[in-house]
Amino acid sequence: MTRFTDQKPLVATEDDIMGPWSGGKNGKYFYCRLCGYKFEVGDVYRWVNLVNRDPPLPNILVCQSCDGTNDEVYVKALEHHKIAKALYGHTWDEVK
Repeated sequence: MTRFTDQKPLVATEDDIMGPWSGGKNGKYFYCRLCGYKFEVGDVYRWVNLVNRDPPLPNILVCQSCDGTNDEVYVKALEHHKIAKALYGHTWDEVK
């Protein structure tokens, strides 16, 4: 699992595209959690650990356009969670 947990950028493969991300089959949840971009083979993406933050957030995948430092990604994700909670009463990770 170090391929993801080292939080370094990766290039999407066919196996990634069809993988069981976040419990979804056939790549259902293989998209950027910040902008919604659905990854394709050859796209650069990164898994970012956000659970060890205060407040903790779910670990997320981000596209190259939305990526930045771990702190920058955390701030963006926190803002997305606040907006989703205000608009819908839940976030993407709470309704699968």
